[in-house]
Amino acid sequence: MPRIARVLERDMRMWIRDEWKGGIYFVEHALGGTAGISDCFLILPRQMTPCELKKGEMKKSCFVFELRSKQRDYHQECFDYGIGTIFLVMIGSAVYGCVGKRVIDHTDKAWPMNMWSRMGSDKDIVRLVQAAWLFASKPRLVR
Repeated sequence: MPRIARVLERDMRMWIRDEWKGGIYFVEHALGGTAGISDCFLILPRQMTPCELKKGEMKKSCFVFELRSKQRDYHQECFDYGIGTIFLVMIGSAVYGCVGKRVIDHTDKAWPMNMWSRMGSDKDIVRLVQAAWLFASKPRLVR
């Protein structure tokens, strides 16, 4: 991994550690691990929410960042089982959030700004987590 990518991921982790007042578990990717799994899980009472952390850039009123197919598959599977997920994207020093299902349903590699909400505090993240769970409240798969 290029040096710049590690620094940027660290910035995003530092931001979420500073802003999020609930519990948080970071996932360390390793050989034999689940490909596509979220970068961290945010903990609220009776709720654990997968959270994808991204560093992106702004191009023509759109956010641009890398979303691998395994990540898209993981968030779709969570949604199918009624699990809400979120994406947090750092653009410069600002962080924006979106419900995971809305992100993965968008097939382009640039996401319009109007899909995203600016995250100013942990209260904004809590509202986003609640919206994600409402969005995914009816499981599509039952085994």
